[in-house]
Amino acid sequence: MHHMPTHAKEPQKRRPFLSFLIEPDLLEQIDAFRFAGHYPHRTEAILHLLRVGLVCQEAMSTSVRHADPYLRESLAVAEEPRP
Repeated sequence: MHHMPTHAKEPQKRRPFLSFLIEPDLLEQIDAFRFAGHYPHRTEAILHLLRVGLVCQEAMSTSVRHADPYLRESLAVAEEPRP
């Protein structure tokens, strides 16, 4: 009788694909970050920046904003939607 090993791989879940346009100067900044951090692919650098940005956003929204009125005002301006 043939038994399936307990460490058999599960099929990988399909991840969503994102595609977006970006300003050339922002792409240059991302590429500079990528090369400085030795990321083999641009995607890995962008994912890292997104994760760090989300963590920072959460930290700012829960603690720093409530403590410093000047910072709160500066962040509000930075978060305003761009045309």
